[in-house]
Amino acid sequence: MTDAARSVPGAAAGATAHVAASSDEGYHHVEAEVLPSMPERQMQVAADNEARRGTYANLALISHRKEEFIVDFLFVDPQTQTAKSDQALLVSRVILNPGHMKRLYQAIGENIQRYEKNYGQIILPAKLE
Repeated sequence: MTDAARSVPGAAAGATAHVAASSDEGYHHVEAEVLPSMPERQMQVAADNEARRGTYANLALISHRKEEFIVDFLFVDPQTQTAKSDQALLVSRVILNPGHMKRLYQAIGENIQRYEKNYGQIILPAKLE
């Protein structure tokens, strides 16, 4: 299946829908939380080829104010770093309201737990000071 649009079946209010969509690259796992105020319905998810390829980032900066969280995804190229200065390229910025940020935080935690159950603990390097 090479079309970019996928049909995501609705789920009961407050439930999480798990969908595996096939493509030329393999299978993609998509999780969509259906909010209690949303009626059960079909959702089409579409992406052009560039969006489907994704963007690599090796650093993220998070800032916030009362109304929103801003997540900047950066690429730090080791070949452009010098002893006197660091340089990073902003590759994507995502702006989320506090409720969406909290749900993202929870989803990331759940996915890390599943990842570590399947592949072993993720070891972080010691903090640089």
